[in-house]
Amino acid sequence: MSEQRVSYLTVLRNRNFAILWGGQIVSQIGDAFNWLAMLITVERLTGSTMAMGFMAISLALPQLLFGMLAGVFVDRFDRRRTMIASDVLRGLVVLLCLLVHSPEQVPLFYVVGFTLSTFSIFFLPAKNAVIPLIVAEQDLLAANALSQSTQVAALIVGSTLAGIVVGQLGMAPAFIIDSATFFVSAGAIWLIAVPRTVRAEAVSSNAASAAIRDVMDGLRFIGGSRIVLGMTLVMSIVHLGLGAINTLWVPLMSRHLNMGPEAIGAVDAAQGIGMIAGAAILGLLAARLRKIWLVNLSLVLIGLCIAAMGLIPAVPGQATPLVVGTVGFWLVWISTLVLGVGVTPAVSTLNTIIQLVVPDAMMGRVNSTIGTLGSVAMLTSMAGAAILGDLIGIPTVYVVCGLVVVGAGVVGMVALEEPAPYPRPAPVIDEECVA
Repeated sequence: MSEQRVSYLTVLRNRNFAILWGGQIVSQIGDAFNWLAMLITVERLTGSTMAMGFMAISLALPQLLFGMLAGVFVDRFDRRRTMIASDVLRGLVVLLCLLVHSPEQVPLFYVVGFTLSTFSIFFLPAKNAVIPLIVAEQDLLAANALSQSTQVAALIVGSTLAGIVVGQLGMAPAFIIDSATFFVSAGAIWLIAVPRTVRAEAVSSNAASAAIRDVMDGLRFIGGSRIVLGMTLVMSIVHLGLGAINTLWVPLMSRHLNMGPEAIGAVDAAQGIGMIAGAAILGLLAARLRKIWLVNLSLVLIGLCIAAMGLIPAVPGQATPLVVGTVGFWLVWISTLVLGVGVTPAVSTLNTIIQLVVPDAMMGRVNSTIGTLGSVAMLTSMAGAAILGDLIGIPTVYVVCGLVVVGAGVVGMVALEEPAPYPRPAPVIDEECVA
């Protein structure tokens, strides 16, 4: 096995990557404001686990409906322009959240969530396909770890500030901040130069059949690659466990542990702190462990932490702004911190493996197909959580879902193999990109 050391300073000297990374930090800080504000508003206005389930499903459904076609689009059209358009449109749509003030208006959140997620399914595979085009192969793991660490800044800064802003000023400022950050991200992407490798094709009368052919080509590639097929299976199992957590996270904090917005923001920030530690640990372990072990051990750790949260005793009393003195708060804070330690190695290594073994011409379709199948699993989990949360209790669902994620790590030990890099194309620089 060849050693791969992670050098974060080296990849940050890459101008294009540094600008992209910085723009994503700002955007994801805004996302933390929007996400927390939407969930807390739905919880306050409805008090319904079912409503929380609908909110989460509205965010996951577009990947299921349009994900594979989005992958074809990303492989056919300019990825930089796709990312800019997605950011601008999301920045406009999120402002519709300002119109929700009563339980009867909550369905507008579902529409906004669905629309934001629809634009995101074009942005994310485009971004994942751009990274290996602007970063050297030996720096991919570091770039993906830093890209994942973008969410660290969002969790620490965004979640903490969002909890304070929502608790003290209400929901409206959170939505306005999120809108502004999308435009900052679009401006950052406009400044970077991205090699163009996608084929430029005119839209023909047979566009539908061509799109279907491209989707089938992507599926055949996945089916013919043991490692990509194995990753698809593992990630689908992970989403089967995490879908319910996305639905029941705020209800567990507010109902079972009696936390107010500030305390929920503090717990969310703990995951960010853990992810920073995870990035540091990844830097130490990348040259010592094979990539498949980094992935699988991280998934087992994440699953155990989720299950542990379900075993925390209920906290009686009224919701308080910051229940630092309670045992329940510190137990869930520590569990979330350790969970975060596993997130950075798991996600960044999975993304690196995909970028190493998938040809550039297939990158959009493979990423979107994995995301679509993951959404099927996530929607199944969300639907079950919306029902089981009320029937058997939210903590029990947490324990079950944690064990499912542990199972994904165990399956990965059998299904995954160490990747061999796929030869990169010789790109033609897009002359319209900013130098």
